[in-house]
Amino acid sequence: MTDQLMAYAMPGALSLFERISPMTRKPAQTPTTTPDFGPTGPTTPGLEDVLKYLEGLRSTGTTDLFVVDDELEDDEPITQKPSETRNPPRDLLDALLMLRLHSMRANAGLTSFRPPRGCLQVIVAPIENDRTDIRTVLPQMIGRDPALPDPAIRVDDDVTRKRTGTGVLGSIRSDILQGNPVIAAMASDDMIPDDLRVAMQPSLRLPPLSRRMLEAVMAFHFDQTSVELQQPDARIAQLSDVALSSIFAAEGPEAAIERLDRAASQKTHTRVTLDDVHGQPGAVGALRQAVEDLRSYQSGAVNWSEVTKSFLLLGPPGTGKSLMAQGLAGSAGINFVKTSYSDCQRHGHQGDMLKALNAAVETAIATAPSVFFIDEVDSFHNRQGRTGSKDGYILGVVNGLLTQLDRLSATRGVILLAATNYPDRVDPAVIRPGRFDRHIHVGRPDRSGIRSMLEDPLSGLTFEPAEIDRLCDQLLGSSGAEIAAMIRDARTRARAERMPFSFGHLRAAAGAIRPPVDPGLIWRIAVHEAGHLLAGHLLQLPSASRAIVTGNDGRVIRPYPTCRLPGTVSGMIVHHLAGRIAESLVFDVISHGAGSGPESDLAFATRTAIAAETSYGFGTSLGWIDPETPLYLLPRDIQSRVEARLSEAEARARRLLAERRPDIERIALNLMEKRDLDAAAISALLSDIPRGPDHTQYEGCETSPVDPSFLKETPDAHPF
Repeated sequence: MTDQLMAYAMPGALSLFERISPMTRKPAQTPTTTPDFGPTGPTTPGLEDVLKYLEGLRSTGTTDLFVVDDELEDDEPITQKPSETRNPPRDLLDALLMLRLHSMRANAGLTSFRPPRGCLQVIVAPIENDRTDIRTVLPQMIGRDPALPDPAIRVDDDVTRKRTGTGVLGSIRSDILQGNPVIAAMASDDMIPDDLRVAMQPSLRLPPLSRRMLEAVMAFHFDQTSVELQQPDARIAQLSDVALSSIFAAEGPEAAIERLDRAASQKTHTRVTLDDVHGQPGAVGALRQAVEDLRSYQSGAVNWSEVTKSFLLLGPPGTGKSLMAQGLAGSAGINFVKTSYSDCQRHGHQGDMLKALNAAVETAIATAPSVFFIDEVDSFHNRQGRTGSKDGYILGVVNGLLTQLDRLSATRGVILLAATNYPDRVDPAVIRPGRFDRHIHVGRPDRSGIRSMLEDPLSGLTFEPAEIDRLCDQLLGSSGAEIAAMIRDARTRARAERMPFSFGHLRAAAGAIRPPVDPGLIWRIAVHEAGHLLAGHLLQLPSASRAIVTGNDGRVIRPYPTCRLPGTVSGMIVHHLAGRIAESLVFDVISHGAGSGPESDLAFATRTAIAAETSYGFGTSLGWIDPETPLYLLPRDIQSRVEARLSEAEARARRLLAERRPDIERIALNLMEKRDLDAAAISALLSDIPRGPDHTQYEGCETSPVDPSFLKETPDAHPF
């Protein structure tokens, strides 16, 4: 026989085989070996009772393993092959659940599963399959006591919802009103309303499957003294019922362990670590701290309530936000669960979509410690300003997301991350503190980050050190995704030419995404950014944290005051216009760079001036007008006042910088040489320049560490 069909004769299913050929059940066999638990006896709660339960099923003679040749001719008689008495996978899955329930009871210090009369005992089991199986397994563990009423077992699952149409709460209320004890298996005890909580015992949480539990059941099943598994508890806990059934159906322990290792390797662990994330020192530092905090929590050094465990990653596309989430899980060595609006929405209508989201959340909770990552969280809609026919759908989606975020936040060991390219599109309730405690900006890699990304492809190549410096300068401003694609393109070019990979291939691939730029343009960009740096310093605005000059744009990143006084707003407008004034002082002509789009210097200056007149109350009218209203749609008198503010700010910027051309050129030369300056380098560069009396009024106001405009990489962050 080449292929064989293995089938278990289970209670109620034997007639299937009797219809094929007359068969008799073999008498029960007693295992020749008892699992070795060491000199102190079994340490897994309830193990002795569970093994007796499995032996009892064997003794009924209904668990024989029959081997049937599936290649027999139609008229060839079926013969029964020798087989060993073994429990079917369903029995073993029930046994594992029993061990988890015994462990839950022991952890709570209880001696019985039976709650007092008229009381509710909630078992929190995030996975729906577990809740459904509790309905059949728990009554066998409780048994019957003539002196006590049997507790009602209520389960929040699809079976109950379809049968009742309303869910499990109505049944629980009815049971308590009759004075009965109730055990309810729920996804979360948050579902219990206040009127039922008065009858509620402290909740119990079903623990995940552990390696020790699985080892004990496998040793019994395969008639071994002991079985040793190498997979950690976190991976064991992720194994599905199908995977476990396949493991139990193996011919022997070696094959079973091989199947287990294969199943565990296919789970949601990631090999990426934070060491694979380049050019994002601030963001990586914050996530490394999360890894350390998780380890401190696991060792008992800190409480979970003291850990920052939720992060919103903000930034333009291709900057490595998804990679960071994977890297956090990989560095911590924990499970990684990812979802997105599109992942959930493809399951169908709203109900199926929310069910898919719930399933992903249940996986993260059941396999904690874990990282739960929501990509493109802005796709989950924003409830603000909705008046259309889809309001009900959007409300349902956002409210469903909020419910799941609260579940994740309440689960110890789950680190929550979300990523967005458009933070202004996310519903404010989704990203408020408590759901996402820390917001991290993820920008394009800095110069050192680009160099580190090139280390692997450059390994073993011959080149001049100045060449790598020029290549990093050329790539500055590219996203991490663009640089990774450039490296792949370089290797493809080498293969296409059937030549060894060389630095020339990298140079050619880099030129395809970032063509070399005329030094004159880079000098103009450096002068422009120098104007911003110098004006901010002289106006005593909060210190800049980064200045960068790339092949086709530049940017200065600085926070702005949270509290904006009239003088603060005037200073901000001056700062926005200082780049173009620096250009006019050095070159006698202004380029288009200050007005190259809706997020350019002129655009930000105009919007700030409009806000001063229409929403800040700094104009002649107290009437509020939406500051996003285009200038040409505003009343003529407001248009005139906005133009006056802009003209006054431009004149002030010119007065501020007119005698500072040597400083502008010195700063610009440094920018052109270094191309990327951090806060310390900027501070050193400006330290010898005294601040004059023409400073910005923001005393008495706090400075915002992360201003909304920072998320847009500041006004002067756009192409010339």
